[in-house]
Amino acid sequence: MFSYRLWTVITTAVLLQACALAPGLHQPAVGRMDAEAQLISIDQALIQQQASPAQAQLPQELLQAEPQPYRLGPLDELYITVWDYPELTVPGGAEQQGGVNVRAVDANGVLFFPFVGQIRASGLTPAQLRHALTEQLSRFIDNPQVDVRLAQANSRRVLLGPGFNGRASLPLPGQPLSLHEALLELDYQAKPQYLLTLTRDDTRYELPAEAVQSAAAAQLLLRAGDLLNLERLEYKPVTVLGEVQSPRQLGSEQNLTLLQALMSAGGLCQDAADPRAIWVMRDAGEYTQRFHLDASAPEALLLAGDFRLKAGDLVFVGATGLTRWNRTISQMLPTLSRQEVIVPVDDIRSNDD
Repeated sequence: MFSYRLWTVITTAVLLQACALAPGLHQPAVGRMDAEAQLISIDQALIQQQASPAQAQLPQELLQAEPQPYRLGPLDELYITVWDYPELTVPGGAEQQGGVNVRAVDANGVLFFPFVGQIRASGLTPAQLRHALTEQLSRFIDNPQVDVRLAQANSRRVLLGPGFNGRASLPLPGQPLSLHEALLELDYQAKPQYLLTLTRDDTRYELPAEAVQSAAAAQLLLRAGDLLNLERLEYKPVTVLGEVQSPRQLGSEQNLTLLQALMSAGGLCQDAADPRAIWVMRDAGEYTQRFHLDASAPEALLLAGDFRLKAGDLVFVGATGLTRWNRTISQMLPTLSRQEVIVPVDDIRSNDD
């Protein structure tokens, strides 16, 4: 008889503790920061902070880079004028087509000019080439007046990756070219699934869409050899799990709110979901951010409608205590039902006697 009583006491104690031992998400203290997670309450202050995030900026080292003079290269075309000497300016005379005094740097970076012969122009600025021509012509002409201007820039280019309407490069003119001017010429349109990057001297810089559209883009000057690229962002869906009608993954490109994600999953399970235990888990690098919403009051759904999700977020709706209790009991019933075949040891001994 004693064994039956002991078994009853043990069983009752276990059942009374079922809620505490029940599986599921237990609400931690909001605001606590540990090595693994930061707990944040979704309230009006957080919504206001989210509505006015820190303004994205272009890398300072790119903005602070000094403009560089244009240096000539292969296939560049030049206007070279020697004043009072039209036979040098337009060697073909008036019969030359258009009378244009355009001279081209050859593929080896060398320029030919009368009385001077071949001179290496590649790597020189127009002013440096003018000085070199003046020095050489002064052996044949007293005080020559030489003017050198860039007619067509063909050697110095900004390289382009895929995604710019099939263009592979963008020529740099003689004057500095800003990022803003380059993107206007390329008819660039920001897309949420792509990230604009700039690679300079083997260093890759990310250019956020908000920053590219700011006034600072007119201050970022491009250089020859820069690489502009459109990189497709990795697809990271928003996942909705827990006590919802239809757990699922949602496209992150939709810029969803928490309320939209919950409605896309069919809403909360009326009989099982705990509206006080709505969580958003977000990877913040060194730790995980846990955003908590207590939606027991209908007004809290307004906060859910303003809280913006990010790619890779995990939305979890916890179960009520009664739901966890029922699930725990259902797991324990098969074990408890075997109580019928257990015979107390004292009864066995009495039978043996």
